[in-house]
Amino acid sequence: MVARLHEEHPAADATPARHIAVGIDGPADAPLRWASREARARGCTLRIVDLRCRPHALTADPCPDPRETLLVEAAGAELLVVGGAGAGDGHRALLASVPPNASRGGPCPIVVVRDERPTVGRIVVGVDSSNAASAALDWAIDEANRNGAEIVVVHAWQRRGPADRSVRLGDLRRAEAAGLVDVAVRYCRERTMQTVRGDAPVGDPASVLVAASEGADLVVVGSRGRSGFRTALFGSVALDLADGARCPVVVIHPRLRRPPAA
Repeated sequence: MVARLHEEHPAADATPARHIAVGIDGPADAPLRWASREARARGCTLRIVDLRCRPHALTADPCPDPRETLLVEAAGAELLVVGGAGAGDGHRALLASVPPNASRGGPCPIVVVRDERPTVGRIVVGVDSSNAASAALDWAIDEANRNGAEIVVVHAWQRRGPADRSVRLGDLRRAEAAGLVDVAVRYCRERTMQTVRGDAPVGDPASVLVAASEGADLVVVGSRGRSGFRTALFGSVALDLADGARCPVVVIHPRLRRPPAA
């Protein structure tokens, strides 16, 4: 069966409705430890869901779909935490189809925990010119302020074809990437007292961010998908990063904008 194993409650002055949901689908407990620390830091309730199927010998009922269970548990959640590769084989299916959380006008952030870090001292955030990247940057700033962590802003740029082999065009693309990072770094420094630095290496985004995760405690990226993880993660940079990163990965969706009332 799929069941909630435990629920830890926040301090008396915290808002009871706020919670973090964590799905457990294997023996590894790194997602649970990470989610527990984050719940304490935020003053949230922690909801723990066992996603492993244990059919009852006396019934022929099929096991509930773990993705549907996570959807219920994640409704209104601050975060949804799941295991990465090595913490259960179902993480790809879960990430590929967990729908957005519509109760707050947008999906909650999804945290994929494969290799846990005991503290959050350095946060790498991938940026580009999208609204999703802006949402990821805002989330990373809040998390850095909560943990006293350094922020490393990363934008990967690529040569687009043979024409880019010219020195002039390569310099222009490099300057464009450096300018985007500079703007993001200034934005961070206006909103945090923590150390902020930037990097604009050449390479595909997933490979660059996986490499950056070696020295990080958390990697944060935005997803441009509008219909949840069915389109936002499957086959995307975020899923490649979740598979290859050496630290927890946070995927942020931009909030959906509602049209003004008539």
